[in-house]
Amino acid sequence: YSLFSELNASVKSTNFAGPGARIGWKDRDLFRGAEVLTVDLNGRFETQFAGDGVGTNAYEIGFRAALDFPRLLLFNALRTARSFVPQTHLVAGYGLFRRVGLYGLEFVNLGYGYSWRQDRFIWHEVSLPEISFNNLYYASDDFLDYLERNPQVRRSFEEQFIISLGYTWTRSTQRGAKDLDWWLLSLGADEGGNLTSLFSRALEGPRPEEGYFLFGERYSQYLRFRPEVRWSTHVGRHGAQLVSRVKAAVAKPYGNSSTIPYVKQFFSGGTNSLRAFRARSVGPGTYAPDPDSIPNNLLVDQVGDILFEANLEYRFPIGTGYLRGALFADIGNVWLINEDPDRPGGKFDWSTAPDELAMGAGFGLRFDPEVIVVRLDLATPLRRPDLPAGDRWTF
Repeated sequence: YSLFSELNASVKSTNFAGPGARIGWKDRDLFRGAEVLTVDLNGRFETQFAGDGVGTNAYEIGFRAALDFPRLLLFNALRTARSFVPQTHLVAGYGLFRRVGLYGLEFVNLGYGYSWRQDRFIWHEVSLPEISFNNLYYASDDFLDYLERNPQVRRSFEEQFIISLGYTWTRSTQRGAKDLDWWLLSLGADEGGNLTSLFSRALEGPRPEEGYFLFGERYSQYLRFRPEVRWSTHVGRHGAQLVSRVKAAVAKPYGNSSTIPYVKQFFSGGTNSLRAFRARSVGPGTYAPDPDSIPNNLLVDQVGDILFEANLEYRFPIGTGYLRGALFADIGNVWLINEDPDRPGGKFDWSTAPDELAMGAGFGLRFDPEVIVVRLDLATPLRRPDLPAGDRWTF
């Protein structure tokens, strides 16, 4: 067995800062047949240390257990490369997100799926199925008032079962961890509620106005597509590297749902997104929350049905040890598919989308002695789409 851990921290010129951590345990031979059990716990905390909302806190905690079998259980007809072992995955997870003084969400998911390599560079992942349940376990009076004023947002927070199927195709030219010249293309899609809807229609007839229910809860029905491209090349002779990533995503509700569940929507901003912005704070589109519609200036998360993000990062060694530096720039935003009168400016439009991208840049440090990874990022916004057109650059 082995232990692994990761620490990270971020400081933003928007007066937000916070650490994050992940620690896990892995047993590579659980049943003496090369089965791999991985258990990990992760957490993140963010606080506002200056400005009008000083002291505003948010935290996130997640637990995940995964059991991987070196064979295809229940289904062994797939053609796989002989030199690569196919995998069956069983996953269970629990997550909790709390915006202190505002609301709290909890998520539970169970998953079963397969992954296999077609050859050295192409692999496939199938989820059959994944079952999720999300619950708004806490809501302050101020947040309930906000939801009452924003019906679209309220519907995305309703308790819902999500029964989904997914598939991801990935091609990568990377030949090993030390290979600095490579590219990767990933095409993913998932759907929720379609199989359940077929059974509901067969058993209950045409869908009633209030929708179909499962175990007393309305279940979600949607489609999502998630393409992503990554690229890397070496710079000079001393291990420097230029890395880029472009990802997009779109989600469409239909049938039993009029909105995408909150846990399946997309957000921009945060440690693994636009690092110069608070998590879930960008967009949708040019929408700027009206302080009069948000009680007590509470920080409400912004989410959307469409996502675009891109970043460019120059990584370089510092000395001869485990310390590396990085200069980075991020752009992106989220948008809505349908017009929402409560979030004006949020709907996606091809003609205006390029002018609605947020942008940030910064400097980072990475310390990676193999047993633990420590990250520190300092970033500042360069462009804010919520500002009036013509005044969006911040310098």
